[in-house]
Amino acid sequence: MKRTLFATAVAALVVPLVALADHRPGHDKGQANPNLTIKADPSPVVFGKTVTISGRLRGSDNTGKMIELEEDPFPFDGQFHKTGGTATTDAQGDYSFQETPEEHTQYRTVAKVTPEQTSETLTVRVRKRITRHVDDRTPGRGEMVTFSGVVRPAHDGMTVIIQRRRSTGTWKRMATTTLEHVGPGNESSYSQAVEIRRDGVWRTKVKADADHLGNHSRRVRLNVP
Repeated sequence: MKRTLFATAVAALVVPLVALADHRPGHDKGQANPNLTIKADPSPVVFGKTVTISGRLRGSDNTGKMIELEEDPFPFDGQFHKTGGTATTDAQGDYSFQETPEEHTQYRTVAKVTPEQTSETLTVRVRKRITRHVDDRTPGRGEMVTFSGVVRPAHDGMTVIIQRRRSTGTWKRMATTTLEHVGPGNESSYSQAVEIRRDGVWRTKVKADADHLGNHSRRVRLNVP
């Protein structure tokens, strides 16, 4: 008798939990439909660059159908919002959108058919953009060379690493500096002088954080006469 009562009590608890699981935020349109595909190119994408979100509506009646794009930017609260753009499927059922995400963003598409079909959720990750400038590419031995540039979007207070390439192809940290805000734009700047003692290939690097992937600058060769 006690075992029966216990099983009944557990069942009573499980049913509401299952019901809640089926009604999480962002799941109002039901499960992802395999008949509506979605992909991104490129992914990840560098901040400020455009990514193509595309896919196909499968089925015999898939031409000329309206597709809406929805997004959920970082920190991914499950609340998808329309981007404002729509697309129409071509003769093969294909569609595409052009987007420029500012941080990691989840996307999904909705086909306005009866019943509506919702694609799976696709996460597009965004890399920081980092530039690099040196004030002298042919310094004398022991002279100082200033590395400077900007990181977009702004990440004030974050560390920039100045690296020299080893003979093995790996990179050695030679100096660090801190990003500071500049002007009204969405960017942070850095500047750091480094003593140069021999020829070498250099770059600057910024690490990843919660909302963006890290990145490194273009390489530069410094030649010591």
